[in-house]
Amino acid sequence: MGAGQQGWFQDPFGLHEERYFSAGRPTKLVRDGQVEHFDAPPSTTSEQAAAVAGEGGKGEGGRGAAAPAGIDTSGGHSGAEPRPASAAEPRPASVAGPGGGLGGSNIFDPNAKLIMTLAEHDARLRSRGEVTAAGVLRAVASVAPLLVGMVCKATQEAVDGLLDDGVPAADHPGNGLAARPRLSDDLKAALEATARMLVTRERPAGTQATPAHLLAGLVEVPDSSAVRMLIAAGIDLTVAQRRAGLLLDRLQGPMAVISRARPARRGRLAGPRSQQADPSVADQTADRGTGNASDNAAVSGYAAYAKAVAEATRALDTHDYQAAAEIWHHLYELYRLEPVPRLEAAGFFFQTGRVREATACLGRILSSPRNGWCRAMASNIHSWSSVVDELVASGAVSQPTLDRADQAMQDARAYRALVPGSVGTVALIRTLQGRPADAVALLSPRLARAGEPADATAQANRALEEITCALAHRALGHAAEASRLLAASRRRKVHPALGPLNVRYLQSAGRAVELGQVPCSSPAG
Repeated sequence: MGAGQQGWFQDPFGLHEERYFSAGRPTKLVRDGQVEHFDAPPSTTSEQAAAVAGEGGKGEGGRGAAAPAGIDTSGGHSGAEPRPASAAEPRPASVAGPGGGLGGSNIFDPNAKLIMTLAEHDARLRSRGEVTAAGVLRAVASVAPLLVGMVCKATQEAVDGLLDDGVPAADHPGNGLAARPRLSDDLKAALEATARMLVTRERPAGTQATPAHLLAGLVEVPDSSAVRMLIAAGIDLTVAQRRAGLLLDRLQGPMAVISRARPARRGRLAGPRSQQADPSVADQTADRGTGNASDNAAVSGYAAYAKAVAEATRALDTHDYQAAAEIWHHLYELYRLEPVPRLEAAGFFFQTGRVREATACLGRILSSPRNGWCRAMASNIHSWSSVVDELVASGAVSQPTLDRADQAMQDARAYRALVPGSVGTVALIRTLQGRPADAVALLSPRLARAGEPADATAQANRALEEITCALAHRALGHAAEASRLLAASRRRKVHPALGPLNVRYLQSAGRAVELGQVPCSSPAG
């Protein structure tokens, strides 16, 4: 790209009609029609992936033209000169319709975004320059092993085996890797397939791609690294493709009749009702069938699990913690392969004072050597909850409890960046260890650069970080700054979903800041 390239050009990422370039580099200034606004160029893997999926899902009626040849849309922002906006082709309306979001990172739901982030993180831990289809498959197996086991008709041992690629991870992300990894060609193809699965099905406006859509796209691309890994694990690819289609039929709806729709690459991901769809798609799915009794039973079982998860979410929305904890614990008993029910049940048990049951839920995850992300999540839940539980009960934390919490967070440090709240957990531990300066160094930059929380839950989480930082400042004798942070935390709306234990922590920590009585560790066990 010419170093002095300046002005409006067609957005090479396909997210907007035009993007402003300065000194040959894309800026965050974009416009759609006559409306100008800000949207930073994609930099994370999930954002890159969403842009790729948005381009791959265009077909007839898709959004945007492809990026000019030579433009690097993988986050490096380098390559050939962009095309001026005046030379861009007319852009038809988005396939997704209003609010569909296929052209931006909101193509993914939160769990799918987590999977893409985890795949990028693993690539950086292993000093790899690309995020591959196999890397995303490993991330799906980490976050949603029940889904992988059902679709791939795999045992728990087989799914666990997918988590180990034989390359040791570094202790810290990005070791020896200067730039974010790019998306491999086979992953781009899989993301295009994921987008097709989403846009060619009957669905409510704004439906996002889930882990099920991601897995369906991964098994669709012939000879990809993900497919090779599944075949090496003894997985029947035809069964996986058939079950993936059946599951999407159950969760999202059948293939819709879309004029001149872009046919699926191999046609096996349409479900049993796809014969009503575009003939070009139906012809390719004729050999897939409607699934046998085993397939349908497996899909029905996963659909029942998804329904129970929705019930737990509704219980939380009504602030019924006991009901939510029981639902998650019931799911944990039924689906031992799945880590999320264990994590959720443990969190609710801690919040409602059932510490022994919470610890039992986390035991298997904490002892697992393979699933680093789950172990980091479990370590954070256990460390924060055990420390806060003692703190609000007695005003101090025993040294053994602090030591165990500190060691657990150290053991999980490679994946700690992916765990919400982990910075606050470490900061609280440091404060109670008599190292408040370390706690301030962790939290102050984070609070200074953070924007205003978008919702009530984010407001409550910010309040936890502010009150923890206030404790550290009070321990350092910074009374004015501690008071400022205390006032900021109290101005925030504390969402009931934060949990009873965390609400008590906010109250007790606030009193400690006001009285200048900063809690500390006690030698007794």
